[in-house]
Amino acid sequence: MRYPRVLFLTPTSPGRYFGGVRPPVGIGYVEEFVAAHGVATAAIDMNVDFAERDVFDLVEAFQPDLIGVTMMTYQYMTTYALIRKLRQRFSRVRVVVGGPHVSALEGTVLQQCPEVDYAVAGEGEIPLRDLCL
Repeated sequence: MRYPRVLFLTPTSPGRYFGGVRPPVGIGYVEEFVAAHGVATAAIDMNVDFAERDVFDLVEAFQPDLIGVTMMTYQYMTTYALIRKLRQRFSRVRVVVGGPHVSALEGTVLQQCPEVDYAVAGEGEIPLRDLCL
């Protein structure tokens, strides 16, 4: 297996653009799909009062090989900043991004944030499974 341990990360949504806190369903589907194929997973949703320090602590404890980050366009700059901090602190961990921002811009994300290793546009279950296995 190329990436046997994946941490799924939902960054904070400043101002709660879509109203109250909602579970990150899309990234949840992807997590469940790869877990069913033998990938060890963990997840953290920063919208439920988790801070960067909590993310760093989870990365240290879980030791993922890959971090999957979902991205919304209205928060892409703060997400890029978080990814940069993760890569500075955990240089061996690879980062894959997906979500609406990536689907809209595709390869542009890789140019805008070189700390990202992979970008998945559209549905992520099968591409992420193939990436991990």
